[in-house]
Amino acid sequence: MDLIKAFVEQCIVYERQSRLLFEFSSPKKRAKAIDRFSHGVDSLIKKQSIVSITNSSNVPSEYFEGDLVVLSYSHIMDTKISCSEAKEYIQMGSGPIIIISSVGKAIIKTEDFDVYLIKFDVLK
Repeated sequence: MDLIKAFVEQCIVYERQSRLLFEFSSPKKRAKAIDRFSHGVDSLIKKQSIVSITNSSNVPSEYFEGDLVVLSYSHIMDTKISCSEAKEYIQMGSGPIIIISSVGKAIIKTEDFDVYLIKFDVLK
């Protein structure tokens, strides 16, 4: 949860942080938090955190470094995932998918198959 908390506090607009942290902290509400990343990611993510918007075949390998945690409907509880599993999942899985790296990078794949590449400071 510490990695998710750092991601939310640094990358999510202030007005949505409390609600998302509450939903991610509750096993019963996690699906609702994940659902918020289906559409309208532009209204959730701080603009300065977005590196680019691309498709799943153009995600640089640096986004798959470090310890990786995936959040999706299939992985409601923040599941650790290997680099190769993450690459395959982002390619083949349908959104919303959130993959957060311990090196301060995140990938968000929406239901529209847009892929947001995010950077943040893990140490804050």
